[in-house]
Amino acid sequence: MKVKSSSMLIVSSSALLLTIIVCLLSIIDPSNCQTGSVTPISSNGESITSNVSYKSFKYFSITNIKYFYISFTNSNIVIYLKKGSTPTTSDYDYYLSGPQTRYVSVSSLSDEWYIGVYGQYASTIFTIDVSTTDLSLPGWIVGIIVGSVILFIIIVIASIAIPILICCGVCSGLICCATAVAVESDRTPIVQRHYSHTHIVNNQQHQMPPPVVYSTPTQEGGYYKV
Repeated sequence: MKVKSSSMLIVSSSALLLTIIVCLLSIIDPSNCQTGSVTPISSNGESITSNVSYKSFKYFSITNIKYFYISFTNSNIVIYLKKGSTPTTSDYDYYLSGPQTRYVSVSSLSDEWYIGVYGQYASTIFTIDVSTTDLSLPGWIVGIIVGSVILFIIIVIASIAIPILICCGVCSGLICCATAVAVESDRTPIVQRHYSHTHIVNNQQHQMPPPVVYSTPTQEGGYYKV
């Protein structure tokens, strides 16, 4: 009986000592005391609404996936992610302060990821969305978008450039016509003048043809024949 009593005393003392150690750790980091149950999440992803106490954890886990997105909008919580075991505020792989969306790549389908929702600033009700569907756009959609943008830019440039080119062509034609009319207007009418000349040779009068007179200047510096 004395041996049993001694054994029970040792066990009780050990449990008390362990409790004291845990409580001391909780003063340093309250999350170390929060083990709690782990709620599994479907490998297809799901939206979860729950509540968490101030300075406490609420845990979830997901496995058999290649990647996942996690998003939330509650600014009173922070989220810790860890592969293989539940995270704490000092032991984690990813830390998320909200609101935000985070993509997490998974190296193996057998990996189990744990999500710890921590009431950082207050006890609160939260909603987290865990998605295993690729949220990025497929390559062919990106190609269509880029092609459409390039085509739109070409159309805009053409709609601006073509009228300008047409206007320049019309203006050039008008300028050429105006220049030609101005040149023609500067020319004075050609007037032919005839002069009669009489020469006496051997006591005989001879009528000479009138000389050609050049009286109107040309643009080239010469004269028009009149």
